[in-house]
Amino acid sequence: MRLLKKQGLQHLVMLTGDRAQVAQQIAQQLDIKEYKAELLPEDKLQIIPKLRRSGIVGMGGDGINDTATLVAADISFAVGGIDMALETVESNFTQKIGDQYPLTDGKF
Repeated sequence: MRLLKKQGLQHLVMLTGDRAQVAQQIAQQLDIKEYKAELLPEDKLQIIPKLRRSGIVGMGGDGINDTATLVAADISFAVGGIDMALETVESNFTQKIGDQYPLTDGKF
């Protein structure tokens, strides 16, 4: 999250299916001020267009339930090793952004 903020991220919202208490703890650990918890995948899909009104939307996901939301976002980040999520992110990134915006600072 620090790297994304360093790259100019201005508004961060966490959308999660986790329980509210878990989401709050994660948000605090990651210094995320706004979060929405206990969401179904279709709930996230309805929120993304609203967020897009404010700018580019990035979405991170770790599984098959996140596939549609990863595609709906402008930039997608796969977390974990679920093949479908990884393939979706690669395709979405290549089609929409390409290599225009490097997100690494070379410290990996």
